Amino acid sequence: MDNNFTLYHERSVGFGASFSTVLCLVDYCADRNIKAFFDIRNVGYSDISENTWDLVFDQPFLNEKPSEVISSDFPFPELTDFGKNYWKLNYDSREREKFCDHKFISHYRNLCKKYINVKKNILDTVESYLSPYKDKKILGVHKRNKDHLTTGHARNQEHLLTFEHIFSTIDNVIDDYDYLFLTSDEYNNYEEFDKKYKDKLIIYDNKSKYKDVKSDLNYISQKEQDKKNLLINLIIEILILSKSNKIFLMNSNVSHMSLFFSDCNDYHFYDNHLVYS
Repeated sequence: MDNNFTLYHERSVGFGASFSTVLCLVDYCADRNIKAFFDIRNVGYSDISENTWDLVFDQPFLNEKPSEVISSDFPFPELTDFGKNYWKLNYDSREREKFCDHKFISHYRNLCKKYINVKKNILDTVESYLSPYKDKKILGVHKRNKDHLTTGHARNQEHLLTFEHIFSTIDNVIDDYDYLFLTSDEYNNYEEFDKKYKDKLIIYDNKSKYKDVKSDLNYISQKEQDKKNLLINLIIEILILSKSNKIFLMNSNVSHMSLFFSDCNDYHFYDNHLVYS
């Protein structure tokens, strides 16, 4: 396709999956010198009548929808070679090495810098949060739980990513840092990290509101404003993590987003011993 288009994408998934799709489509458009409007409907984060993308980001190219609409599912057969040449942000363990390839990371970082503009209220919140730590060294950690290691992409491997494993990785470097920033989708993680790292631990949202929730947070029934706050807080935490001096990551869209928004090359995936499908 060589024409501008509107993507209408209605999926109830983690927002990171929606972001990854948009980022690869931005890559596709940039190569072909065309433009797209992204209409993302994700009821886990907003009402079906709202464009979820517009809650946290500006449109990368256009503020008006082109008349040509793509609404089919991935890999979007209307887009020539998209699935073959542009869909590269996969989970599969066979493709993990590219996330340690600085050329690969640099490509998506440049796309984010040029096309992905975060809403000002979110940027202001991130700046305000980090202001007290301006001259401090921060170690950032992302710990993904919920279904990720049970029935998700790394199913039946929860026993391979224990707190002991994570803490041993952190403890090798923690003395070099003033603070440890944790972002997670599960309240229990904050509890365990707090017991271990005490005053060294800093957080933005410990998910105490969802302490008894077993399913992924974007799948629970809640008020529309709470859905929006869930998304806004997610982006805030991703950006705070991206500002860390060193980052410990997992094979997760949230980790990948943080990596693409970051300028930090001192990062490590501490779950490389897991098999993702």
